[in-house]
Amino acid sequence: MVTNDSEINRLKTRLDYAESLNDSLDLIINGANMPIFLLDLSGNIIMCNRAFANIFKKEIKNVEEKMLIEVLPESAAERMVSFVKESAETRTTLTYEEIIGGRSFLGDISPVSD
Repeated sequence: MVTNDSEINRLKTRLDYAESLNDSLDLIINGANMPIFLLDLSGNIIMCNRAFANIFKKEIKNVEEKMLIEVLPESAAERMVSFVKESAETRTTLTYEEIIGGRSFLGDISPVSD
């Protein structure tokens, strides 16, 4: 592949912009007082904030990259993953409520395109 300096500079600028967006997303999510987490369709926790990790008395690094079933009780995790899949298939936001350990979890699942 042959390229020139302007093409390399253009690609570097796009990469820098993408990295700044990711940093901004981290700041927004971690600045929120409400628990926030992002799942993929298989139930893998891609990202979460401190508020979500604190519910389970864990550090963020011990929650991210884990399967939801490793964090929540199996039935609750399976139900939530089914909601995630339905939301992605229908491209609609779904509201769910789950009671775990006597605590009520109420939230919205919204699909995000790749």
